[in-house]
Amino acid sequence: LNTDTKESSIIAGAEIVKKAHNLAIHGKDIFLMNDDGVIQIDSKSKSSKVVITKDSAWGEIAAIATYGGNIYLLDRGKNRIWKYIAIDTGFSDRITYLNPGVQVNFSDAQSIMIDGSVWVLFSDSISKYTHGINDQFVISGFSETFSGLTSFSSDESDKYLYVLDKALSRIVVFDKGGVYQSQYQWDELKNASDIVAIEADKKIFVSIGSKIYAIDIK
Repeated sequence: LNTDTKESSIIAGAEIVKKAHNLAIHGKDIFLMNDDGVIQIDSKSKSSKVVITKDSAWGEIAAIATYGGNIYLLDRGKNRIWKYIAIDTGFSDRITYLNPGVQVNFSDAQSIMIDGSVWVLFSDSISKYTHGINDQFVISGFSETFSGLTSFSSDESDKYLYVLDKALSRIVVFDKGGVYQSQYQWDELKNASDIVAIEADKKIFVSIGSKIYAIDIK
């Protein structure tokens, strides 16, 4: 979907998407999770292939992310972040991103985002990990508590984190030091399934049902 012209095209059909529940983008490549494992789709040629087969060692994969060409899987069933390194022949075998001795309960984890550090969204908090260890992230300037966080958005070029709080129909914005910046409230956000912020375009795109809405970043 071209956000300027609103023109759209299909790059993968039902035979590829199947029961996909997560996707991530790196350059022209789209990676999605379905019953076969991780599928790579070339958005230019529209070709696709399985690059990581479904692994019996996985528990419940909650989210997928890419960074530097590598793939990260958030496994809330096994309390792991699996990392697959890009190599000449595809991807390496899985390795554990978190350092030995780092114990985390990911049973409530909702999403994952990477900008050099690995960020994990929980329904009531955000955690940050750098070089495989907990990198303390403390929210300041914001006294309210969270209970319904479901999605967040940022990347290495963004200054801010955009967090969807469905419970209170809002998107809350923090800088990457945890300092509260602003929030956007709209009653329909209680029905949103995902958000993507693009600071360069000064837009937050919100998926609700079969429609995508745009909120201007102010």
